[in-house]
Amino acid sequence: LAGVRASLSALQLAIDQTEALRREFLATRRRAEDLDRQLADAANAASPFVLFYQHKSVSITPASSKLTAFGITSSVGVPRSVSTLEAQLAAASSFGVSIPPATVRRIADLESQLARSQSNLQVARDRQSSLASELRESATSHKAAQAEVDRLEATIERKPRRFRTLRDNYERRLKVADNTIAPHSA
Repeated sequence: LAGVRASLSALQLAIDQTEALRREFLATRRRAEDLDRQLADAANAASPFVLFYQHKSVSITPASSKLTAFGITSSVGVPRSVSTLEAQLAAASSFGVSIPPATVRRIADLESQLARSQSNLQVARDRQSSLASELRESATSHKAAQAEVDRLEATIERKPRRFRTLRDNYERRLKVADNTIAPHSA
């Protein structure tokens, strides 16, 4: 009977371990689902900034074409070109050449548009970089959670085999005990 009790105790311990693993598996699955939602939320949160970035790109294009009309072709050299145009205007006005006020206003407008566009572009790039970083972190967390889920699933798959072995051993010991007790009780 001591062997039967030991088998029952081992069986109960295995059942308790399986329940603990099942709870851990469910908690890990919930965490993986939460990470999936966070990943989807991060992608959705990035969407307006991508649209903003695209909009700013579209709004920079007309300003770029206007600058091209003044002979400026390189976006890298735009600040230098604007400075060059200002210097040329100053030189022309020092020789008594009259510069139409509309041209001066237009250059000032283009400078302010350029400054705003560069500022907005930098903000959008920073935000895009931040969102990409968050997305990478979420993906890494998701991969770790998925690996844990896979590990727990493999552990849970092994437990039924262990239970069958314990049950078979228990039944075998029970038959031995019955066979031993039956001749003595008759």
